Amino acid sequence: MSLAEFSAIMESTDDENGTKFNASALLASADNYTFSEDPYEVPPGIIFLLALVYGIISLLAVIGNGIVILVIVKNRKMQTVTNIFIANLAVADVVIGMFSVPFQFQAALLQRWVLAHFMCSLAPFVQVISVNVSIFTLSVIACDRYIAVLHPFKAGCSKKSAAIIITVIWWVAITTALPYVLFYRVKYMGNTLQCQPTWPDFWDLFPSFYNLFLVFIQYILPLIVISFCYFRIASHIWGARAPGNNMNTEDIRSRNKKKVGGIY
Repeated sequence: MSLAEFSAIMESTDDENGTKFNASALLASADNYTFSEDPYEVPPGIIFLLALVYGIISLLAVIGNGIVILVIVKNRKMQTVTNIFIANLAVADVVIGMFSVPFQFQAALLQRWVLAHFMCSLAPFVQVISVNVSIFTLSVIACDRYIAVLHPFKAGCSKKSAAIIITVIWWVAITTALPYVLFYRVKYMGNTLQCQPTWPDFWDLFPSFYNLFLVFIQYILPLIVISFCYFRIASHIWGARAPGNNMNTEDIRSRNKKKVGGIY
């Protein structure tokens, strides 16, 4: 509701005594608080500094992870199962560095949406996909290391299996991020365009359930899986005896006696 509409409503509303509200005085105070439609003016120096920092972060993310991907693709010796998963992590970082960080930054800094409308849903959609792919891949790497250390004689993950796992990871990541494409829209908030979610009317609790779902798959479940795998790996390694310690002192003395024979 604009200030003009609010003023018209207040001027046409009588109180219990039949006298009209003083809309001018009310608007004078309200305009400084909840009905302010002007975005906060960010100092140019802060804009330049944050733009430089975010630009460097995005550039380094794209270049650094791009080099990792290039090295693994070009060098066949580097194409192990673990490195394939690492390359998948790098792809997710490149995607978020190119399509999410710059656009989310400008919207937060300018406090309005100045890009194409389709970017409103694309930027958060890509961000959620990248986060999902990264955390799912880290969980798979932890499980792969767990099997390799605690069950070394079992058949490990092959390259074909790794490709299938990566495909499933991307499919799940895209599916769970679809609400951002379906419900994020550019709309007027006061006098400025904002990128805001327009959640379905048929289910008021949808945003709460969806956010809890994201917390579960992005944090709680991966934390449990990764913590369990690396805790068991650490316990197995620290609890194992070194090969040189398997022979006790009596065994060493007995072996020495046999070597020197009649001296004893």
